[in-house]
Amino acid sequence: MPMHGSECMPKFDGKASSLLKFLNQYEVLADDGGLQGQDHIKQLLCYLPSDERELWSGLTEAKASDFDVFVAEVKVMYPGCEGDRCYALSDLQVIVRKYVSMPMPSVEGLSAYYCAFHKVMQPLLASNRIGTAER
Repeated sequence: MPMHGSECMPKFDGKASSLLKFLNQYEVLADDGGLQGQDHIKQLLCYLPSDERELWSGLTEAKASDFDVFVAEVKVMYPGCEGDRCYALSDLQVIVRKYVSMPMPSVEGLSAYYCAFHKVMQPLLASNRIGTAER
């Protein structure tokens, strides 16, 4: 297992959108390291920023040895971390509000807006949660 602070350790930024990636990266390392039960959970906690570590350590399942049940309890705290509900119309509105007053003198600025907008818009369209009026 990579040492805490090493370049190749899994990192979590506290956002629901990055939780599954973090957990998947950790699972690969834990499987390679042969971790099981409570050791599996304890090592995961070591890779978290201090706020998340404190929060996750306080969960009932953090003291148990069933990693899958622990992860399920963690996912409850991060709505939208899985499935097609990772974005809402309000996320799209935040992006528009951010960029509406921002001058875009370069193609890079326009590209940043376009990419941010489409990143949120595409899953909303795919799940029929926005219509043509919101595009």
